[in-house]
Amino acid sequence: MNESQILQIRTYLLSKNLPLDLLMEVEDHFVAHVNDLCQTKAICFEDAFAEVKGFWKEDLTESYYYNGKSTTQFVKEIKTRQQNKILLSSLIATAFLIFLLYLLAFSVSNETFTEILPCIIIIFLSMAGMHYLINFNVFRFSRDHPKIRLNVYQNGNALVFFAGIATVVLGNTYNALSEKIHNFLTGNFSVGFSSFLLLLITIWFYMFGFLMQVKFVKSAKKTIKLIRFSKLSF
Repeated sequence: MNESQILQIRTYLLSKNLPLDLLMEVEDHFVAHVNDLCQTKAICFEDAFAEVKGFWKEDLTESYYYNGKSTTQFVKEIKTRQQNKILLSSLIATAFLIFLLYLLAFSVSNETFTEILPCIIIIFLSMAGMHYLINFNVFRFSRDHPKIRLNVYQNGNALVFFAGIATVVLGNTYNALSEKIHNFLTGNFSVGFSSFLLLLITIWFYMFGFLMQVKFVKSAKKTIKLIRFSKLSF
């Protein structure tokens, strides 16, 4: 198969709005399948390509997200599966962090807990920012190429910013919230339930967004490396 034919396959897959990580994987399957059909059935490239497109028709059928953005059924299923995995991981991480706070609440006084918790929250929420700065080149590449979707995790870290904004807005009430959370964790459930629930939701949202960001960077580094050090052209 020559470069012109491979480019034809790639152009077709690009028209399906596939993220680049999946596009390169699907392209390999297309090329191998077309080559196999050309050899086994002794047919031309155009006929083999048309047959392979028919084989993938259901997977590459246009579908839509809840926000109206178009995608393919194949990408939608993979993204949903990956998001569900991250959702479970974020729930487990949130439960673990809440357990640590529970142990801390019983280990120190209300005053000490009130002083420590805001510091813990600030350090915790700075993780995504540090990760962003460390991997700034990846995010800059994504920003400089807005038409390129590197992987299914792209833009999945929006909840990090929402959690950060909520934390800034609540900044002046840290001490009062910390005291109520301590009361709730130590058994006074009627006092700090709403404050604890706010903390729980913030941690969960933040963990989900942060894990999406980590997955995005890990996958994007591989994709960008392939783009830069291979003959791929998009």
